[in-house]
Amino acid sequence: MGSSPGGERSGYRRELGLWHLVWLAVGAILGPAVAFVPVAVLASGGPLGLAAWLIGFAFLIPIVMVFAELGHDVA
Repeated sequence: MGSSPGGERSGYRRELGLWHLVWLAVGAILGPAVAFVPVAVLASGGPLGLAAWLIGFAFLIPIVMVFAELGHDVA
């Protein structure tokens, strides 16, 4: 178990297994693509591509809020 800055031990494990590393690698590969996708969408879809991007962003807001709440509880 890890220890916190105050010296007491926390209940979180500090280890990475095979699947942790696999998903970290997938995220590292797909993550930078977010910077290039809007250009491709606008080039092929025009103004409708921008509207689709905004609709997708609206669908992501609830997911982001869930992650923010989960991160708030852990920290």
